[in-house]
Amino acid sequence: ATAKPSPFPTAATLALLTAAAAALAAAAWPLAERHQPATGPDAVFGVGAVWLISVLALWPVARMAPRGPLPAAQSFMLSLAVRLLVTLSAGLIGTLVFGLAPRPFLLALASVYLVLLAVEAGAISRYLNRAYPAPNPAATPETGGSAPH
Repeated sequence: ATAKPSPFPTAATLALLTAAAAALAAAAWPLAERHQPATGPDAVFGVGAVWLISVLALWPVARMAPRGPLPAAQSFMLSLAVRLLVTLSAGLIGTLVFGLAPRPFLLALASVYLVLLAVEAGAISRYLNRAYPAPNPAATPETGGSAPH
């Protein structure tokens, strides 16, 4: 019988996403203000929106990852599609409904989306590599090796 994999490190991944978002927000404010005065809050709002979307998109992956690499990949791909649509909707709502400055808000949405996506993909990859290590090809009969007795 195979051992049940450890649970997905949800709290650690949330901490990584939060730390990355905080660092990006700290950089976004002065960058936005330098190029367009009084738009720092709009950029930070964009960072916060993507952070919230990323946190919510993590939950299906965290639930499915212990079931195996394929369910983890499937849930990650599904969350990518939903996350992209929600982020695009947030861009429209933020600029058209709430009147946020388009340049800093949309630039923050796009750039932070990619950074947080990379952080999440790295956390998922690390988990999957640890929870489901690759088999040793030398120990399989198909490769000419002998399985341990």
